[in-house]
Amino acid sequence: MTASVTMDESAALKAKLLDAFLDLVPEKGWSQNTLTHAAQHLELEEGLVWALFPEGEKNALTTWSRLLDQQMEDKLSALDLASMKIRERIFWGVRTRLTLLTPRKQAASLAFRFLLDPRHTFMATPLIYDTVHVMWTLAGDTSTDYNFYTKRLLLSGVYISTFIYWLRDTSPEHHNTWKFLENRIDNVLSLHKIKSFAKEGLPFSKIVKSLWPFP
Repeated sequence: MTASVTMDESAALKAKLLDAFLDLVPEKGWSQNTLTHAAQHLELEEGLVWALFPEGEKNALTTWSRLLDQQMEDKLSALDLASMKIRERIFWGVRTRLTLLTPRKQAASLAFRFLLDPRHTFMATPLIYDTVHVMWTLAGDTSTDYNFYTKRLLLSGVYISTFIYWLRDTSPEHHNTWKFLENRIDNVLSLHKIKSFAKEGLPFSKIVKSLWPFP
């Protein structure tokens, strides 16, 4: 009983610290110092902070991404996905994930910059994989052969490029982003381009530069 309560309290504190951290990120950046400031604001002891986030701001990013994936799964599960075509299910998967990020768009932008740092790019692949895996699973994908990985690789390209577009989109309710997303899903040439990245073994930062939709 005590262990269960302790775990619940730990989860609640972790969520509270993450929220406080995300509140400060737009002003102070995605860093360990920002996490420290958030903890001080909540009057949390330093030892407790390290227990909650052993790797500091890296853990904060991983925790946030997994939380968003869970929220995305909850929202998509409430939709009538079975009545949709596959491309529509994927569209709503990407749109839902980005919509969840919208209230903290500036923090998302700074988190993205954090991942582009060569010291942190190793974190990007598993985080993006987890996100697109949830999308494909909810879309009804049951493949077990090479298509399993190909689909996730291709969707990663669609998600990354749409995310980048979304960051700079100022249209009402991100209308232009959703149009861009529709085009990306239909853009077979771009999907083949992503496929070639896998064969070349390009790192995440170079994939992003190749996908950048602006001059």
